[in-house]
Amino acid sequence: MAGKGQPKKQLNYEIMDELLQFKCSKPYIAKRLGISIKTIDNRIREDHDMTFTEYADHVFEGVKLSLKREALKMAIDEHHPTMMIFALKNYCGWTDKVEQKVETGELKIVIDQHDANF
Repeated sequence: MAGKGQPKKQLNYEIMDELLQFKCSKPYIAKRLGISIKTIDNRIREDHDMTFTEYADHVFEGVKLSLKREALKMAIDEHHPTMMIFALKNYCGWTDKVEQKVETGELKIVIDQHDANF
């Protein structure tokens, strides 16, 4: 009876994605879902043609986008000064550093007889 065996264990993406939003580890997710790490790897590869790390990064991009959206909302809509400074520094390249440009002329080094014995 070829092809018969235990049915494939399914991966609950809804629960896994929620855990990935909190950067939970693969072993923790496997334990929580009651499946093996290998099953997680296999299902992600079959369903999404990605590795676990690639899939986790993909899910977390949504979290980062939501955080940016909320930060900008606080900065703009709520006029939150701290968040406005954060947004300007992180999204617009603003900085607290004062950049100074120092120009120097030609530098001459003279070695005289006293330096030669040094």
